[in-house]
Amino acid sequence: MVLEYLEYHVAHHCNLNCRGCGHLSNLVEEESFGDLNQFKRDLTRLSELFENVKVIRLMGGEPLLNPDCISFVETARDVFPKARISIVTNGLLLPSMSCEFYRQVQKNECRIQVSAYKPTRPLLDIIETKCNEAGVILEIIKIDKNLFFKQADPEGKNIAIKSYESCYSKGCTFLQDGKLSVCCAPFVSRLLSDKYGLSLEISNDDWIDIYDENITAEKIVAFISTAIPFCRYCSPEKQWFDWKSVGHNVSKYDWVIDTSTAKT
Repeated sequence: MVLEYLEYHVAHHCNLNCRGCGHLSNLVEEESFGDLNQFKRDLTRLSELFENVKVIRLMGGEPLLNPDCISFVETARDVFPKARISIVTNGLLLPSMSCEFYRQVQKNECRIQVSAYKPTRPLLDIIETKCNEAGVILEIIKIDKNLFFKQADPEGKNIAIKSYESCYSKGCTFLQDGKLSVCCAPFVSRLLSDKYGLSLEISNDDWIDIYDENITAEKIVAFISTAIPFCRYCSPEKQWFDWKSVGHNVSKYDWVIDTSTAKT
């Protein structure tokens, strides 16, 4: 059996910090990186369960902030030689990355996916030239000004399956510390709870342990293909806003919806 998709945080913090970041990276104020050894163990375990992972996206946060970013690429390629591997970046650091970085990206048949936020757009020609010279596949993800939205509802009174069915992140299977979930929310939401004193309940039913002795590929696929209890904290109705970078000057209302206007 094949696992269709996998996301992983190479770095949890970011150098752009978008308002309402869906991965809550602008609530991470100190350097925080993924654990390479744990990542290797987890991918190795997944290789015992799945013959391949079709798509592996190494992201964050901003993955290029991790000085060991290439080691994550190499690990993913070693364990899953047939996977389509991408570094997902805001691109701001790409013009200053070394020739060796690009050489290793090309050697490991890794793509670079750039989210073209406003500060990145003036750099796209430079980025494209560097990738072309190194023979690296570059994919530009065009960002609409209204790409960002909020949907967090701390009351948790939404019907989980309705939230899941309307979710843009369903299918974004996320890996962290030996656990998989339908998205990153169960793993990063503690940042929102800790910052603003919200009572978001997270349980072992919100992820699946890949080291469980009874786990199978079929059980994993079934688990990530439907709602989890934590989905009740996401409103089916999204409230959209223009993109902007806010640094760490954030408000809980960058994520929490106005329930007086949202429908459930």
